Amino acid sequence: MRNQLRMMQNMGLGWTLFRIKYELKKRAGFLEKEFPAVSMTEEEFVKRWSSVAASSEQVVREWRAQARPFFFHPEKLDSLQPALRKTLGASERELLNQAGRICEGTFTYFSRWNVHQGTPNWHWNPITNEESPRDLHWSKIPDLSGTFGDIKYIWELSRFPFAYTLVRAYALTGSSLYPETFWNLFEDWLINNPEERGVNFKCCQEMSLRVMAWIFALYAFAGHSSSTDKRVFRLLKQIYCHTDHIDKHFDFALKSVKNNHTISEAAGLYTVGLLFPFFDRSGKWKKKGFRHLEAEGMWQIYEDGSYLQHSMNYHRLVVQDYTWVLRLAELNGESFSPKLKERLYKTFDFLYQFQDEETGRLPNYGMNDGALIHPLSQGDYLDYRPQLGAFYYILTGKKLYPDGSHDENLVWLGGETALSALPEAPQRAALKAYPEGGYYSIRLDGGSAMIRCGTYRHRPAQADMLHLDIWHKGTNVLCDAGTYSYNTDAEWSAYFMGTASHNTVMIGDEDQMEKGSRFIWYNWTKSLTRRAESASEGVTLFEGEHYGYGPLIHRRAVVQSGSILAVIDEIAGDFNGSERAISASWLSGARRARAVGEKGLIELETPSGPYFIETLDAENSTLRIYHGDEKARKGWRSLYYGEKEPAYQIVRSLRSGKPVRLVTVLSPVAGQIAYDPEQNLLRIRERCLRLNPAGSESILSQER
Repeated sequence: MRNQLRMMQNMGLGWTLFRIKYELKKRAGFLEKEFPAVSMTEEEFVKRWSSVAASSEQVVREWRAQARPFFFHPEKLDSLQPALRKTLGASERELLNQAGRICEGTFTYFSRWNVHQGTPNWHWNPITNEESPRDLHWSKIPDLSGTFGDIKYIWELSRFPFAYTLVRAYALTGSSLYPETFWNLFEDWLINNPEERGVNFKCCQEMSLRVMAWIFALYAFAGHSSSTDKRVFRLLKQIYCHTDHIDKHFDFALKSVKNNHTISEAAGLYTVGLLFPFFDRSGKWKKKGFRHLEAEGMWQIYEDGSYLQHSMNYHRLVVQDYTWVLRLAELNGESFSPKLKERLYKTFDFLYQFQDEETGRLPNYGMNDGALIHPLSQGDYLDYRPQLGAFYYILTGKKLYPDGSHDENLVWLGGETALSALPEAPQRAALKAYPEGGYYSIRLDGGSAMIRCGTYRHRPAQADMLHLDIWHKGTNVLCDAGTYSYNTDAEWSAYFMGTASHNTVMIGDEDQMEKGSRFIWYNWTKSLTRRAESASEGVTLFEGEHYGYGPLIHRRAVVQSGSILAVIDEIAGDFNGSERAISASWLSGARRARAVGEKGLIELETPSGPYFIETLDAENSTLRIYHGDEKARKGWRSLYYGEKEPAYQIVRSLRSGKPVRLVTVLSPVAGQIAYDPEQNLLRIRERCLRLNPAGSESILSQER
């Protein structure tokens, strides 16, 4: 009961009452009645057509004759071929090979690993080799199941991500193999997913993303002989039925889930309402989708551009949704409000400031479920340039990056003329603060750093306050561990979601917040940023603290000069007369890590040369390097959903019953900073920075 009360306090009374009502409706069978497992007949669908169409053939003829503007014209797809060939270059062969594998029954999961199925089993989990129920109403199937495992492995294929690959290959070659493969897969999906039965009707975001993929394929393949009137009619009917379901169930996303699901579902409603005005409910769907895209964008994206889910990948998903709807609106003579576009530009800037210039990647921060909802380039899943480049162009009409294969995404959504847009990239700031979300970006010589320090306003995902993430010459030398899986065992979940996998300080074996079930945390972390400024002589200063270990306080100061970062961690407050175990962790994406000498120097091996973690204080401690340790559950990271790999994790451990100060230097060259604990001085090359005595209210002194 105590946890339920705390959840209500965190989430609000409205959320709690809605969830209680929804669960009661589900258990009483009202959802099954509201969403009956009965397929709409052809005759019924013809009646839902807003014109006087009298037959399925007439419905299709009318759509073909009056199709609303899309990203490309169905009859002029080959006009994109020169621009696509220019952007793809040598990766064209890779794309065609991928499309060929789809035609042979091999599908890519989470943009990473391939599974050969032949004819796909739309209810099969390739990890557990188990099936979810096919004939049960979706409301009776649990989200988490010990039987069929992580539901995301089943949902992934039914998003139809392969449709985009088939369209891209068709635009290059004109081969009939690709549209025929799409239609065969679509028809097989219909046979094996009867209306409102099975897991593929459980989530309206999944249904929205499926509808987007279907529409993309419909426009691309409309002129091909395999797109018979019968097939097109069935697809139009499914688009209608899916959208009707999304509309009726929308309150669940709006009032309960309250995150990117709402935006994706609103994007689905707006898209169908805009592109298919022939449907009898299109006007309602378009208005509803538009209204919520406006409202949710202003609510979910904070004033500073950061995002309420505290996840770089979910942030990208929202960017993809808005890129899609902004461009469709523009093509059809509509527009979203200037205030929304201004907020969207801020959210672009947030992601851009944290992007590694060399690789296009961002910190692997927050929950990452492998989502890439409109896969329209051959770049690696971790490269954000395809999506940010298209988003920036739609917002500004300017080109963000130098020419490259990432521009394929830009061609598909912006048209071939987008390649000739004026290049005009914004500056990346030396220091950029996003105080509402609690993020701080620092540009280094040859890289960048991200510092996390904020008080949660909305549901947190991971216990990672004062985490520090560093990129150096294309290597994520200090990294976030990622997510791995939403439905793994408790120990792995505790590691990836908890404090232990992050580059911060941990007291005992406790997380900074108390873990509840699945995505729930209690006692949300509160933090204070004391300082974030570019000081004189090219030095950047940051200091923040959090109160997750009350009555103890973890303070962290970061001093940057050139490529050097000095990190001063302090555990202060009331120790209640007892010693506490304290550990500082550094997880690295380097090739190798090794201890050098006996003075706490760690050398990380990267493709561009060594990078060092150097201990300067004299606190008595032990230093240990973990690498893929199954027993200790340390030394792991996950770059792609469902896949974990060994990584080097350096953990410094000690015990203390009084305030502790740890001084660590992170740099490609060792020995550039000296620390004098007697004088509380930090010497950086020719400069001196005074620190307050350990246990003071702040670490950095105002004295020069």
